[in-house]
Amino acid sequence: MKKLCTCYISVCILAFIAISAVGNGLDGAQGEVKSLNLHATAFQESPNSFDFYGIGGIAYDNSSGLWIGINEGNPGAGLQKEVEKPRIYSFRPNWGSSSTNEDSSPRGTIDILSSHEINPGDGLKCEGIAKVPKCESAAFETEEYWLVSESNSNTEKTNSYFSKRFGHVDLNTFVPGSRRDSRFVRVSSNGTLLEEIALPKWMLWDGVYDWDPWKCYGNRVLKGLHSLTLLEASEENEVDTTQLIMMNQLALYQDGPEPTIFEGSHIRIMFWDVVSSNDGDNQSCTQHVKYSRSYRYQTSRMIIDTFQKGARHVRGVFGVLAISSTEFLITETELLEGFGIVKFISDVFYVKIDSANDTVDHCDSLVDCEEISIPMKRHLLRRHHPYEMSSLAWGPKVEKNGVLLPTVAMSFEDDDVVGILMELYTLNITNLAFEPIWENNIDSSKFVLQRVSVLSAVCLLFAAGIILQYCWIRKQGMKEQTNQSIASHDGNVTRRRLKYNDYVLGSAIANSTLLGGVVFGFPGLVLILRREGVFAEVCSCGVFCAGQQEKLSIISTIGFASAISSRLFAGIFLDHFGPKLTALCSGIVSSAGLIYLAMAEDVSQITSRITGGWILLAVGGSAMHLTSFHVTNLRCTKADKRKSSLHVSAGFGAGSLVLPILQVVNQYGDVKLQTICQFYAAVAIFLTVNSFLIQPWRAWNSLGSQAECDFNFLKSSWWPKKELHKKKTLTALKNTNDQKFPPLKEALKSFAFWGECFWFSSQLFLLTYYLSTINQILFALGDAKVNQNVDSLLNNMYTRASIFFNGFGFLWSPIVGYVMKTRSIYFRVYLEIAMAFVMSLMLTVPNLELQVMVFLLQALVRLQVFSNHFAYIAERFGFRHFGLLNGISSLIAGMFGLLGYMLQIFSVFIANGNFGLSFFMVAGLVLSSCVFPFVLKRKDLAIPKETEKVTAEEASLNVNEYDLSCQEVKQIQKTPMLTHT
Repeated sequence: MKKLCTCYISVCILAFIAISAVGNGLDGAQGEVKSLNLHATAFQESPNSFDFYGIGGIAYDNSSGLWIGINEGNPGAGLQKEVEKPRIYSFRPNWGSSSTNEDSSPRGTIDILSSHEINPGDGLKCEGIAKVPKCESAAFETEEYWLVSESNSNTEKTNSYFSKRFGHVDLNTFVPGSRRDSRFVRVSSNGTLLEEIALPKWMLWDGVYDWDPWKCYGNRVLKGLHSLTLLEASEENEVDTTQLIMMNQLALYQDGPEPTIFEGSHIRIMFWDVVSSNDGDNQSCTQHVKYSRSYRYQTSRMIIDTFQKGARHVRGVFGVLAISSTEFLITETELLEGFGIVKFISDVFYVKIDSANDTVDHCDSLVDCEEISIPMKRHLLRRHHPYEMSSLAWGPKVEKNGVLLPTVAMSFEDDDVVGILMELYTLNITNLAFEPIWENNIDSSKFVLQRVSVLSAVCLLFAAGIILQYCWIRKQGMKEQTNQSIASHDGNVTRRRLKYNDYVLGSAIANSTLLGGVVFGFPGLVLILRREGVFAEVCSCGVFCAGQQEKLSIISTIGFASAISSRLFAGIFLDHFGPKLTALCSGIVSSAGLIYLAMAEDVSQITSRITGGWILLAVGGSAMHLTSFHVTNLRCTKADKRKSSLHVSAGFGAGSLVLPILQVVNQYGDVKLQTICQFYAAVAIFLTVNSFLIQPWRAWNSLGSQAECDFNFLKSSWWPKKELHKKKTLTALKNTNDQKFPPLKEALKSFAFWGECFWFSSQLFLLTYYLSTINQILFALGDAKVNQNVDSLLNNMYTRASIFFNGFGFLWSPIVGYVMKTRSIYFRVYLEIAMAFVMSLMLTVPNLELQVMVFLLQALVRLQVFSNHFAYIAERFGFRHFGLLNGISSLIAGMFGLLGYMLQIFSVFIANGNFGLSFFMVAGLVLSSCVFPFVLKRKDLAIPKETEKVTAEEASLNVNEYDLSCQEVKQIQKTPMLTHT
């Protein structure tokens, strides 16, 4: 067996090495630039006297030689410096150096010639501009412009800690009622809004929210219309009718998901025909536009490696230029914005549609429009820039080497630093067809196979460890036989009594699992509430925005705080009124919370009730869990008592699986939250009634206690005796066999209690800090989505696995039980500290696959911590004040856990998102808790041992005629099976 254990440990070490060597191998590529060459730059800093910043679109006027720009405007749309309404500018660049180095000198300047506010401009967030061509028949016309405004809203700021978004505003969290759809307008040169052009209904968000974005319709908030260009009728362009071309930044909801690291987003290239109409005596005319057709396009996949969960990460179309009706220059920009980091990558592509007849207007969704192929892209240019690329426009033609070349202007902006930075490139159109072909997507099968292989290997190691436990226990003779019988009538009664004791213990474990530990499966509830649309009124469709995260995090925090802080009061109640009344009251509280949620009629009522219902469930479950531990005194030896305490703690840990399992029922079985709460309320009521019938009025305070099987509560003898009411507390009653424990004051002054509080607090700090950061750690190391399908189990596989492994800790019960039965408290605590220390060090290693191995170790450490904690308090101080002492230690551990907030702030702002450094500190804290077993052992060795004397009265419990002493029970268990004839 020792060889087998050595082999298993060796396999685990080899698995660590092999799994750590696995890599992602995801990266983008780019070819040599031939067609675009930088010609000149111009710059205008911000702030400036013209409020010239946030420039969303630019256009060049060939007739005047001036440039026209439009800023975004729209307060609350994410601008650090906000303008009440967008403004339209005319300006002239004084082109300077052609260097792309932002610190180069000299660099050209920009002269601002005019500035006019768009009126009325409320709700506009302008991202594209094109000049309206003049009618040939009109004698005189003022300058006019078409503008496109992307869908936007007023942004609502959220708490950074609760929403886990530091250093930037989440633009997907908006003030309810402030959302505006994408718009298409015509304005005059002095800013007067002349016409609101109706967009097709399929472009507008239907206002429906669903956690699955594919079930919504229309454009995404802040990801709508973003590019506009004009293609004038001419023989050179091979176009008979002047046309406007526009594109959304990202796909419409019905056209598919946003980009992932594997595939891009499907977008429509939309064409509008420009039609002239004369007014009156031909002194003026109006250019009208009419929607014509659209073609398909796909963006590239995400390229920037992310390391922050909750960071703003977007890749979409930011500019389009039409060379002809089937040829385009399209610019994509990828943005990563988080705490301490801002990255931009801009790519320019040449795109040619195979045929002008390959329109997609007949397709309800581009995902299902397989008969129209995605056009080929050729990569022209990549810019790693410190500023956001905002627009693409044609510029004036320039002569180069005796050849007149068209130019392309790219504009960049940063509200508080850059008003606009313009880069002018010459374009060699003849080289476009020879640029390197760009692949939008990469095959995710290898990535998925890698993830599945790693998880499969870890699961096999876990299963092997579980099997090895049972083999070890059987070899050591620690697995007890259950075949006890005796031919006499008294033997049958004893067997029934033993089975009833097991039933009582099983009920206690069920209470801890289904009520006590259920609140620790909160991630499962988060998915249920997202699917039900709770707190979704501040989010875009399919987005888990910061506003929703904040509100759900507040519920989680309040729930955990209520569960921890209420233990002190629940413990005092348990000590004064006994386990029966405590179980009854706690069960009623938990059931009330579930019934309160089950009675909700719609999403709005769930939203208003979820906080109160969750608090009731957390408080009731926490108190119910405390009533489970005195049941361990139904065992006859300290070893068996520890084992039973372990089972209760294991059940409590398994409770974190309940909500994730119910979430699967909710998602794949389409069972509503109200129905789940109705079912679970029935379970809670059954557990409450069962506990009230089987729990004693006073706690079983000594080993070898016997549960009395009596459900006839109609008898007066079932209720507490009159003399009980004469005592201050029900648990103050003593039996002659009660074990001697130190009084409360002595316990509160002892190192045995406060040293254990320090050890428990430090270990619990590691566990809670791990649970609050593991999602961020896994995301930072590459636990990515394979696709945007919310029903896919392949997305964030490691994060999903961490939730279930956290609940499967009870499977380590055999080995933990073996250690608890055969080793002293000093050895058990040292062993747990060693494992926790190794776990902390593993969390400092920036390797994704290695963190999966931490799942197994964390589940084992968690089970040891709670099992040792509750068993120690019960053995050391008894059950007369168990509730109060446990409540104090839990409260201290909870308050100590608040330091995790400071450590997260340190990791975010000082360590730039690196949580590994913080776990070095946690490892030091864990190691320092060795002072508890070291000092405790020295103090215990200094106390002289007294010889135990067992009197005849103490040897038997004498509760009723069927109760037997532990010695008699052991004798019955050793009696071989007899055949009764």
